[in-house]
Amino acid sequence: MIINKKIAFLFPGQGAQYPGMGKDIYDGDKKLSEYFDHLCSKVNFDLKKICFEGPVELLSRTDYSQPAIFAVSLLCLKYFENSISSFCPVFTAGLSLGEYAALVASRVLTPDEGMNLVAKRARLMHEAGAKNPGRMASVIGLDEAVIQEICSGLCEGGNYVCVANLNCPGQIVVSGSISGLEKFQPLALSAGARQFVFLKVSGAFHSDLMKDVVEEFSHVLSFVDFKTAKIPVISNVTADVVRDKAEYQFVLASQLSSPVLWQASVERMIQSGVETFVQMGPGKILKGLIRRIDKRKSVINVECLNDLQQFQEWLK
Repeated sequence: MIINKKIAFLFPGQGAQYPGMGKDIYDGDKKLSEYFDHLCSKVNFDLKKICFEGPVELLSRTDYSQPAIFAVSLLCLKYFENSISSFCPVFTAGLSLGEYAALVASRVLTPDEGMNLVAKRARLMHEAGAKNPGRMASVIGLDEAVIQEICSGLCEGGNYVCVANLNCPGQIVVSGSISGLEKFQPLALSAGARQFVFLKVSGAFHSDLMKDVVEEFSHVLSFVDFKTAKIPVISNVTADVVRDKAEYQFVLASQLSSPVLWQASVERMIQSGVETFVQMGPGKILKGLIRRIDKRKSVINVECLNDLQQFQEWLK
């Protein structure tokens, strides 16, 4: 199959999870179910049951949600690759956690290596969240400069809040201490924010409250055999292609406490000619973000059996 269109594969991050994700693909193909079962065997809890049955409270815990989203994302990727085997995207990228699925799609990591890293990352982030309690929230309708000004004022008063995700025009995620975000909310709304929504995560990710585990995770990454990418991977930290092993170690460790430059990452791919984005994995969060970045671009989801029909129609 010859495809003369530039396409990028995208993978979602934490917050995309829901009970039942991936189940119809799992039930529809024996080889895919065996692949998923193998991924689930790499953790010391019943990952498949949590993915398919929940409950939501457990699935929202960082140490469970990250391996769950990663496993389902790879299941969707495998389903796509098995169905359209000759197709190759020009870039891969993932929102925070999703970057690990992107690394597997680009053959930088094996699925087993990816799962091992995600499980360790999730455990460290969960522990950091318990040690330094915090939250994250999405702010709709405020410019970055206004948000940064509010954050600076709160930090001077001993209430830590920072910009965590630059997702798309008009949507920025902030991260910080519980007291900091409680004070940030009314200030943001009075400054003109249209919405302020707390996220389904259990810590202040992409902030200094995660710095305690950056060094430890960097040490873990130093032992990883990063392969040469078959497909260029765009990093959240730099919004550019990752070049070598040392850079993989740096960006993946830095990602824990650095802002996610998602809008810039998508714009980097668009500038390189990408016309269509295919999201592999649960939810449709990335689809909404990309349409706000550039509504002219197509976005196709692959998270259940019927979704592949949409992609095949698009190919025609």
